[in-house]
Amino acid sequence: MFRNSELSQSGDRAPDKYADIAEEAKLRGEVIDCDPPRQLTLSWGSPAGEASEVRFDLEPRGDKVLLVVTHSRLQSRDETLSVSAGWHTHLDILGAKLRGETPPSFWSEHTRLEAEYLQRLAQ
Repeated sequence: MFRNSELSQSGDRAPDKYADIAEEAKLRGEVIDCDPPRQLTLSWGSPAGEASEVRFDLEPRGDKVLLVVTHSRLQSRDETLSVSAGWHTHLDILGAKLRGETPPSFWSEHTRLEAEYLQRLAQ
Protein backbone atom coordinates (compact mmCIF):
# COMPACT_ATOMS: atom_id res chain seq x y z
CA MET A 1 0.00 0.00 0.00
CA PHE A 2 1.27 3.44 -0.93
CA ARG A 3 -0.10 6.65 0.56
CA ASN A 4 1.78 9.17 -1.53
CA SER A 5 -0.44 12.00 -0.30
CA GLU A 6 1.20 11.52 3.12
CA LEU A 7 4.55 12.19 1.45
CA SER A 8 3.27 15.42 -0.12
CA GLN A 9 3.30 18.87 1.38
CA SER A 10 0.06 20.74 1.94
CA GLY A 11 -1.40 21.90 -1.37
CA ASP A 12 0.65 19.46 -3.47
CA ARG A 13 -2.02 17.51 -5.32
CA ALA A 14 -1.81 14.44 -7.51
CA PRO A 15 -2.17 15.07 -11.25
CA ASP A 16 -5.63 14.21 -12.59
CA LYS A 17 -4.37 11.00 -14.23
CA TYR A 18 -3.52 9.71 -10.74
CA ALA A 19 -6.82 10.75 -9.12
CA ASP A 20 -7.78 7.10 -8.49
CA ILE A 21 -4.62 6.53 -6.40
CA ALA A 22 -4.13 10.06 -5.05
CA GLU A 23 -4.87 9.03 -1.47
CA GLU A 24 -4.01 5.34 -1.48
CA ALA A 25 -2.73 2.72 -3.91
CA LYS A 26 -3.14 -0.95 -3.03
CA LEU A 27 -1.19 -3.58 -4.92
CA ARG A 28 -0.90 -7.33 -4.50
CA GLY A 29 2.28 -9.25 -4.87
CA GLU A 30 4.29 -12.17 -3.64
CA VAL A 31 7.90 -13.00 -2.95
CA ILE A 32 9.46 -14.70 -5.98
CA ASP A 33 13.03 -14.97 -4.72
CA CYS A 34 14.93 -13.97 -1.61
CA ASP A 35 18.64 -14.15 -0.82
CA PRO A 36 19.09 -12.33 2.52
CA PRO A 37 20.61 -9.84 2.94
CA ARG A 38 21.49 -9.28 -0.71
CA GLN A 39 18.43 -9.66 -2.90
CA LEU A 40 14.63 -9.66 -2.88
CA THR A 41 12.36 -10.14 -5.90
CA LEU A 42 8.60 -9.55 -5.78
CA SER A 43 5.72 -9.82 -8.18
CA TRP A 44 4.08 -6.41 -8.38
CA GLY A 45 0.33 -6.28 -8.95
CA SER A 46 -0.91 -3.81 -11.51
CA PRO A 47 -4.33 -2.14 -11.60
CA ALA A 48 -4.19 -2.79 -15.36
CA GLY A 49 -3.95 -6.54 -14.87
CA GLU A 50 -0.75 -8.50 -15.43
CA ALA A 51 1.85 -8.34 -12.66
CA SER A 52 5.28 -6.86 -13.19
CA GLU A 53 8.39 -7.76 -11.22
CA VAL A 54 10.55 -5.72 -8.82
CA ARG A 55 14.03 -6.74 -7.76
CA PHE A 56 15.97 -5.08 -4.93
CA ASP A 57 19.71 -5.73 -4.81
CA LEU A 58 21.91 -4.59 -1.92
CA GLU A 59 25.68 -4.35 -2.33
CA PRO A 60 28.10 -3.25 0.42
CA ARG A 61 30.21 -0.22 -0.53
CA GLY A 62 32.57 0.44 2.38
CA ASP A 63 30.48 1.94 5.18
CA LYS A 64 27.52 2.40 2.81
CA VAL A 65 25.20 0.16 0.81
CA LEU A 66 24.25 0.46 -2.85
CA LEU A 67 20.56 -0.24 -3.47
CA VAL A 68 19.61 -1.14 -7.04
CA VAL A 69 15.89 -1.31 -7.87
CA THR A 70 14.98 -3.05 -11.13
CA HIS A 71 11.32 -3.00 -12.17
CA SER A 72 10.64 -5.20 -15.20
CA ARG A 73 7.74 -6.65 -17.19
CA LEU A 74 6.02 -3.29 -17.44
CA GLN A 75 3.17 -3.27 -19.94
CA SER A 76 3.32 0.19 -21.50
CA ARG A 77 5.36 3.33 -21.95
CA ASP A 78 3.02 5.22 -19.58
CA GLU A 79 3.49 2.55 -16.91
CA THR A 80 7.28 2.72 -17.40
CA LEU A 81 7.22 6.50 -16.97
CA SER A 82 5.01 6.35 -13.89
CA VAL A 83 6.99 3.56 -12.22
CA SER A 84 10.38 5.14 -13.03
CA ALA A 85 9.34 8.48 -11.57
CA GLY A 86 7.66 6.74 -8.63
CA TRP A 87 10.66 4.70 -7.52
CA HIS A 88 12.98 7.66 -8.12
CA THR A 89 10.76 9.92 -5.99
CA HIS A 90 10.38 7.37 -3.18
CA LEU A 91 14.14 6.79 -3.06
CA ASP A 92 14.85 10.55 -3.08
CA ILE A 93 12.46 10.97 -0.14
CA LEU A 94 14.07 8.04 1.70
CA GLY A 95 17.57 9.44 1.09
CA ALA A 96 16.59 12.91 2.33
CA LYS A 97 15.02 11.47 5.49
CA LEU A 98 18.09 9.31 6.18
CA ARG A 99 20.32 12.39 5.82
CA GLY A 100 18.07 14.43 8.13
CA GLU A 101 17.04 16.76 5.29
CA THR A 102 13.61 18.00 4.28
CA PRO A 103 12.38 15.60 1.58
CA PRO A 104 10.80 16.78 -1.65
CA SER A 105 7.02 16.80 -1.82
CA PHE A 106 5.93 13.58 -3.53
CA TRP A 107 3.54 14.69 -6.28
CA SER A 108 5.46 17.74 -7.49
CA GLU A 109 8.72 15.75 -7.54
CA HIS A 110 7.02 12.82 -9.28
CA THR A 111 5.60 15.16 -11.94
CA ARG A 112 9.02 16.74 -12.52
CA LEU A 113 10.75 13.36 -12.78
CA GLU A 114 8.06 11.90 -15.04
CA ALA A 115 8.72 14.75 -17.51
CA GLU A 116 12.46 14.09 -17.24
CA TYR A 117 12.01 10.36 -17.93
CA LEU A 118 9.74 11.19 -20.88
CA GLN A 119 12.62 13.18 -22.40
CA ARG A 120 15.10 10.36 -21.68
CA LEU A 121 12.88 7.74 -23.31
CA ALA A 122 12.41 9.93 -26.38
CA GLN A 123 16.15 9.95 -27.08
